[in-house]
Amino acid sequence: MKFLKWIDKHLEEYLLVYLLVMIACVMMLQIIMRYVFKASLSWAEEFTRYCFVWSVFLSISYSIKKGSMLKIDAVTSLMPNVIQKILNIFVDIIVLAFLAILLVNSKEVIDRLIQSGQTSPAMELPMYYVYAATIVGFSLGVFRSIQSVIISIMKLFKEKSNLTEVSE
Repeated sequence: MKFLKWIDKHLEEYLLVYLLVMIACVMMLQIIMRYVFKASLSWAEEFTRYCFVWSVFLSISYSIKKGSMLKIDAVTSLMPNVIQKILNIFVDIIVLAFLAILLVNSKEVIDRLIQSGQTSPAMELPMYYVYAATIVGFSLGVFRSIQSVIISIMKLFKEKSNLTEVSE
């Protein structure tokens, strides 16, 4: 149970930090190889690009988990608190549906890549490994969106029950 709580709290953070460290280390190695040994690595740029792609898709679920999705709330901030929370739940449901659609479509893209057998130029890595970032990212995004909707609904009902208790 502790392990699942740890994963729920830190999975995206640790994966993103790991990818950032990998990017930094490989780029530093590339710089050393190029300027000290006068021989560059043929795979370094491609590797860091793919790490960056993975970090972008993992960032989706991380931003949902932290509640830091980009949004404009100029109009909703003028509304009563309960209406704001209901609109936020509605927006979370729309994000969930959008991510679910993207997840289904990304599965189709990966199936086509597996059939084609396409590989990356420098590393000769199967391209579906790179595109698997979409499935992982959108799956985690769907999971975090479901969590967000459930937490928001629970907070809304808890607040509503507290208001009725105070008014009685």
